[in-house]
Amino acid sequence: PVAVLRSQATPATGTKPPERVEPVHHFPGRNQEAGIAPSDVTPWNACPWYINRSPNAAELQAGAEVLKQLLGLMPKAQVVLLQGNQAQDVWRRLLKTHPEAVRDRSLEVVSTYHPGRQALFVRDPEERVRRAQHRIDSYQKVGDVLRSTGAQL
Repeated sequence: PVAVLRSQATPATGTKPPERVEPVHHFPGRNQEAGIAPSDVTPWNACPWYINRSPNAAELQAGAEVLKQLLGLMPKAQVVLLQGNQAQDVWRRLLKTHPEAVRDRSLEVVSTYHPGRQALFVRDPEERVRRAQHRIDSYQKVGDVLRSTGAQL
């Protein structure tokens, strides 16, 4: 199974609030191409409650505390896909404050850009293409991990 941790999208950036952002398992074409079944995915926001703005440091730390609990409920998780800067920040906080949460696990951690369109809002068209390809490659890596381990729930 895959735990998908992503940054919270904020309305200020013109994106949807987090409960409306389409999670990775709603991208059937990409996931199907990568070999990721919807049943293998547990989407989760870095800050798992709606705050209508970017989370502050205390809220990100609270997100790490909740993530620790979530991972405790997912002993068979094989890969964590970190989508966006806040997701990566929460993961670092988890590792710093609760290294035991992942110490004895063989979790593959894959980091990429946020799945929302705002991650592609850059002036340089080549950078935009590179970021989009990075997301695709990250999904593929997640699928590769699942196939290599014979993912079971």
